[in-house]
Amino acid sequence: MNEFDATRFRVGNPEALGGREKDLWVKVEPLIHQLLVELKKSGKIETVFLPADMNLLDATLKKLNEFSKVHNVFINLFDSESDSKGFLAVNAKFGLDEPNTISAYLISALAVSMLSTELFKLLLLFLTKDVDPSVANFPKTMRREAPNSWELLEPFVDTPWRNAIAHGTYAIINRKFRLFKNAKLEADETEEGEEFAGLDLSDFMMRIKDKNVLFQVLVNVIVDLAAAGFFQPSV
Repeated sequence: MNEFDATRFRVGNPEALGGREKDLWVKVEPLIHQLLVELKKSGKIETVFLPADMNLLDATLKKLNEFSKVHNVFINLFDSESDSKGFLAVNAKFGLDEPNTISAYLISALAVSMLSTELFKLLLLFLTKDVDPSVANFPKTMRREAPNSWELLEPFVDTPWRNAIAHGTYAIINRKFRLFKNAKLEADETEEGEEFAGLDLSDFMMRIKDKNVLFQVLVNVIVDLAAAGFFQPSV
């Protein structure tokens, strides 16, 4: 029998986060803990993890760290005017001018955001048994298998944002990032009209960070639960 080795997956340090991210961490952590406990009470938590499957999980999650490093390279360019100008001076001859650099940042940021959300779902499902393993059906699965805790956690998963990114229903207009709920390019009423006005760069960056915090919290909760024997078979 193989126990879940969670030590290799711990990511991030809550103490290194900003105030907004810490507040989100405090809100989300008990909800994720509650969700996992509800799944366990229903007998839906896996207790046997094969080394080969753990290696595959490791490789699957690893790309988020790799993409995040690329994202951080681009976002740090904007911290220093001299660094950004130096970067552009060196790379402009290869076609990586200022507009393309901004586009490269957006591409990496959106990829990190989507991966954070989807790997959050994947990791949770990896830990379950006797449930639908499809990531595409994750909301329905959680609604069915852990209805009480999922109702509280679901808003933090931010499905409107995820869907807009995945379906391409967004646009950058007048330096604002706007989201739409459908192909008619209608703003999503659940977002309280912020798509209509559009997100400025700072709000956009915060939205990206929220998804990464969500994933980090999940991993850290799993590590703590694993250390407490949560994934061992019940006696």
